[in-house]
Amino acid sequence: MSTQQKIIQIKEAMNRMLGNFTSTGNVKIPTTFILNNKEPNNSFNVISVESKEQAEKISMEIVNNKDIIDDVDDYSKPLYLTVVVKFPS
Repeated sequence: MSTQQKIIQIKEAMNRMLGNFTSTGNVKIPTTFILNNKEPNNSFNVISVESKEQAEKISMEIVNNKDIIDDVDDYSKPLYLTVVVKFPS
């Protein structure tokens, strides 16, 4: 799957987590990305990525920064990127 397809998949997961949340104005939604080796177990908010660089590219495209929690045990094993969004308070 291409990086663009993965970006779309992550955006869809974010929309799913936010549900019917609507905001007035330009509200920034706190978003966290976690990179690790843990299999997703059918979680809709987890995608496989090829590298840390691909994960950073996805993060840059969505939230305009590369702040990813790096919880990788072994870079030679499959990598997974999890997105978590929090409602503004």
